[in-house]
Amino acid sequence: MSLAEVMEMLKGLEKQNDDLHKKAIAKLNKLEQEIVDLKKKNEEKTKKIIELEGKITQLEDEKKQNNLVIFGIDEDESEEPKDLQTKVSALVVEKLKCTLEPSDVNFMKRMGKKNKNKSRAVIIGLSTVKRKWEIMSNCNKLAGTKMAVCEEFSKNVLERRKQLIPLMKEMRAAGKHAVLKADKLYVDGELYEEHSIKPSPVSTDKGENSVSPTYNKKKKAKRF
Repeated sequence: MSLAEVMEMLKGLEKQNDDLHKKAIAKLNKLEQEIVDLKKKNEEKTKKIIELEGKITQLEDEKKQNNLVIFGIDEDESEEPKDLQTKVSALVVEKLKCTLEPSDVNFMKRMGKKNKNKSRAVIIGLSTVKRKWEIMSNCNKLAGTKMAVCEEFSKNVLERRKQLIPLMKEMRAAGKHAVLKADKLYVDGELYEEHSIKPSPVSTDKGENSVSPTYNKKKKAKRF
């Protein structure tokens, strides 16, 4: 085989190698684009899921917006619906000094499975938000008793409140007025924003410096 033939053969092999390389690059580029497209579709689906979850939570909250949960009402083994109505009415009218007409109540029932060792909480659905807040505004009259009244919230809101309660206690310990409204924390009438807490020196009676949380002011809390 002559040198010219060898060189021609090498050129042919180089061309084949170049063709294979170009095909491999083209396939790789195609796969990379498919991965990018899949990631984009996945991000869009994730965004859609988050939006739908938000709408579901909103619908759940709207459904529960007139509901109250009452703790501490004794439950008898032979308790009938009318007995429960009498107990709840006595609590609202006699202890909270509020009005509660039959037309104010959409439904009333015990929550969860019956437990002979523990009285179940009572959930009551009211016909108007006005009646709900009238009852809530008088709940301080139950201080010192085993009874308590709170709003009914969706699972997501309850989880958020669980996260905010320690912070609320921390704020109160620092001498601030901190309250939870649904899944929002208000400090001295201002909406608390996450990651906005910063340490600031506060003088104590002993003249020492301690750390007290500060926060970004956002908007005023609604007063009911």
